[in-house]
Amino acid sequence: MLLLVTAFLLQLAGTVDGRVIDGKTGEPVVRAQVVLSESRRNTSTDETGRFEFQGVNPESITIYVNAAGYALARKTVKSGGPMKDLEIVLVPEGAAASEEITVTTKPFEAEEASAASEQTLSKSEMQSASMVLVGDALRAGQSMPGVVANNDLRTDFSIRGAGFERIGVYVDGILTDNFVHSFVGADSNDRVSLSLIDQDTVEALSILPGAFPAKYGDSAAAITVVETREGNRVRPSGRFGTGLIATSGVVDGPFAHNRGAWLFSARTSYVDYIERLVQRATGTSEQHSDSLDFADANIKLTYDFSPLHKIGLSGIAGTFGGHEGEANRIANQNNPDSIDKFRSRNSLMNAYWRYTPSANFVSNVRGFVLKSKYHIRNSSDLTLDDKDRTQFGIRSDMALQARQQHRIEFGIYGRRLQARKASNTYRSPLMRVLEDYKQRGEEDSYYVQENWNKEGLPVSLSGGGRIEHSNVTHQAFFSPRGAVALNLGRRFTIRAGGGVYRQFPDFDEMFGFFGNPRLVAEKAIHFNLRLERELNARTRLIAETYTREDRGLAFSLAEPRVDSAGNVTTFPNPYANLLDGYGRGVEITLQRRTANGFAGWISYAYSRTWLKDSRDGIAFVSDVDQRHTLNMSVARRIKRTINVSSQFRYGSGQPILGFLQYDSSHQIILSRERNQIRLGNYVRLDLRASKSFLRGRWKWTLSGEVLNVLNHRNLYNVNSDIVRFRSTGLYAISLEKSFGILPAAGFHVEF
Repeated sequence: MLLLVTAFLLQLAGTVDGRVIDGKTGEPVVRAQVVLSESRRNTSTDETGRFEFQGVNPESITIYVNAAGYALARKTVKSGGPMKDLEIVLVPEGAAASEEITVTTKPFEAEEASAASEQTLSKSEMQSASMVLVGDALRAGQSMPGVVANNDLRTDFSIRGAGFERIGVYVDGILTDNFVHSFVGADSNDRVSLSLIDQDTVEALSILPGAFPAKYGDSAAAITVVETREGNRVRPSGRFGTGLIATSGVVDGPFAHNRGAWLFSARTSYVDYIERLVQRATGTSEQHSDSLDFADANIKLTYDFSPLHKIGLSGIAGTFGGHEGEANRIANQNNPDSIDKFRSRNSLMNAYWRYTPSANFVSNVRGFVLKSKYHIRNSSDLTLDDKDRTQFGIRSDMALQARQQHRIEFGIYGRRLQARKASNTYRSPLMRVLEDYKQRGEEDSYYVQENWNKEGLPVSLSGGGRIEHSNVTHQAFFSPRGAVALNLGRRFTIRAGGGVYRQFPDFDEMFGFFGNPRLVAEKAIHFNLRLERELNARTRLIAETYTREDRGLAFSLAEPRVDSAGNVTTFPNPYANLLDGYGRGVEITLQRRTANGFAGWISYAYSRTWLKDSRDGIAFVSDVDQRHTLNMSVARRIKRTINVSSQFRYGSGQPILGFLQYDSSHQIILSRERNQIRLGNYVRLDLRASKSFLRGRWKWTLSGEVLNVLNHRNLYNVNSDIVRFRSTGLYAISLEKSFGILPAAGFHVEF
């Protein structure tokens, strides 16, 4: 009887099979762990991404797929439903869940098709490059090809010899004026910064290092584009994690009837909480240690009223601050200008409406408000610096597909800016005001661009321009831009582009301590040539050469220096459009993107810059000039649940800012020449590994990393703040060492 029942059950049992694929490219994912939830049976995908379970009861079953570097995937098969040739889609960790291939593209599909030059981080690359220590989207971009970032305490970077102040940072289409947490200490370069954007909420990060399209403006050097992701429309999900410095969490899910999605994320540091716990346990006083903490949050809502109309609302807000501690108060008790407490706050609200009346036309309209506030107090709780900045405006972008070969893009961007700043000094018997202004202004711009690409022809063209106007400088400009792409065979492409770019001066430069209300916009002329060769379906080699001609850069010759007679001069020159020069170089990148095997890149960049003061005839390299830069990032899933990655960065050293030189005893002294001595080589090797565990519907990932494995002595220079120098007459410079070998561990849980 038992044999008959067993035979009957085996006849009822069936086979479940299918394949596991990458949701971006459709590539089969090899060696992924596949688990039948009800029976806890598990297997691995083969070289074609396929899996199979035999002898499965034909009831409702749930299949979980776990692969290192990917988010946990789940597929439920209801009783009587299809059990053959199932397709399970994997997306990177921190990405929205999907049950279908969202975009089937080539591995190196550009985010901006008309860009002459672009470097991108995919979601999986961002996760591999990001630190366990603290998840930060902009820091993940520091290892990208051509990017220079030699100060480990800062999230900013330079590109092609241009500093971060000349790189426009767009978050969901909004120019954010470098949207980062930032603390500026008593010295201008002693700064800690961290972006407000949690990497788990970012869909993609792109850098356009030169000759970028007309839709981007008010930046003379380069553009960074950050696109945050929507919540997933499949099911509610969550991802929570903690590292050495911060803890974070993201929850998202669909609205009813799949009409939209919601997402909420938050990060906070907890170093202070651990410190207080230790202090209570040991009986030490909290007042004898300094403090540094941050917190930020992101919310994003999208809703589909109909197939034609989609609306959305997103908000990013953060706070960053602390105090210097009792030891600092004692050491600086005779310096009333010494910083004791600081606090910065930033927020961005962004509402949009997307209208798609047909497959040939789409319109996006955004309204935004961005606020930032920064406050520093001394030990007597008196204000040293107080800065408040607000901007609000509207952006509209439209795209029209005219016939098959013409795509016309056009739009407007208008914003109103308001800024207030006050800086005080208390070194004299009475308080003295160093800076005190309150200004407002308006900037508006209009762009149009046509992209021509006829099927069957190996050439595509794009051309257009941008009109930019500011009522603060009372200027209006037309900036033409264009690009061409030529396909020579299936795997070889030549891209060339050029254009004119403008950047209006900041309020600090016009109305601050060294302010000059007569400043005008800076100008840059870009030319870029890019050769791209696909070595195979997932590997490419890129060679680029570029030149950027800079005209009328704002400069204040206010640093102490030795004049032609050998005397030290400290005359406080205001800003003026004095600098003309260039940035030129070559970049070579070998890159591989794949769901299996080694993925990543290795890149080398050679760069030269030169600037000349048209009034005084002083010539020097840019403040962030670096001749040789080598960036490498590599990742591999070595087993189905283990992933390893590594980043290596080398730089030949940036200038020590100012009119400085070494004397015979190798001490730094004042000089007649600017930016003549350099920091030593920057070398940093980071190693990371992660191991994931599947427990029911929960995925646990344990991660570890070691930063600066080689324990290289990476230095950064700290100069006295020039504004404070004018109030004290004291100028100092020091070379500070970044961290040595730094291990960190963290874990994440997903459901």
